[in-house]
Amino acid sequence: MSGYSRGHQEDARISCIIDFIDSFRDSREAQSDILSHEKGTRLLAAVYESEIKRSQGENPVVNIKFNNPSAS
Repeated sequence: MSGYSRGHQEDARISCIIDFIDSFRDSREAQSDILSHEKGTRLLAAVYESEIKRSQGENPVVNIKFNNPSAS
């Protein structure tokens, strides 16, 4: 893959996948804690769910909840 780029985002995705796999192979901690991406993952899932609902003629509004451990 060296010397060939499909674009910044594609390179970032590939880098994340390689880091994730290597963390298992080497029994080391990944550079990026996968749990730190929970909000972004939930938001992206909601976007996909909303688009599916919209394409099926349903109400595209999707409600998601975030846990806030610092809130009392």
